[in-house]
Amino acid sequence: MSYSLNKLYASQGITKQAVSDHFKRVQRERALIRGLISQVDSERKAHPGCGLEKLYWTLRPEGIGRDKFCAIFMELGYGVGRIRRRWRTTFSVASVFENLIEGRLLTGPNQVWQSDTTYIKVGDRHYYLTFILDVYTREILGYAISDSLRTEAVNTTAGRI
Repeated sequence: MSYSLNKLYASQGITKQAVSDHFKRVQRERALIRGLISQVDSERKAHPGCGLEKLYWTLRPEGIGRDKFCAIFMELGYGVGRIRRRWRTTFSVASVFENLIEGRLLTGPNQVWQSDTTYIKVGDRHYYLTFILDVYTREILGYAISDSLRTEAVNTTAGRI
């Protein structure tokens, strides 16, 4: 049984030259990638956390675009995994404390104080802002800023009142 590649190409609407050019392009691209792999390896040795897009702009390879560069090297396993850092500001505790003010009728200020802490991110650091409030008047009686959640911040705030 014989077949003709010319008839196959004609049935697909392409020419022999287009097929030949395609395979030459693929070979050039593979050679380019083999050359880039050694460059990427040496860059990664110097800068292990460098992402693919930054590597592209550092190397500026001719003959390949940024998106294709990133896609090919992601496929080859050169992606940098994300480090997910979740700030944990509270820790769940199994103990439940008795509500000492439940059912109590507040008739004036300074009968019940309440503290509240929130965090503020400044640059890459977190600071904790602690308030002491009068429950009856909703007035802020004191506040303190600390770089930790230790009880000293609340004690410092309470000491100023």
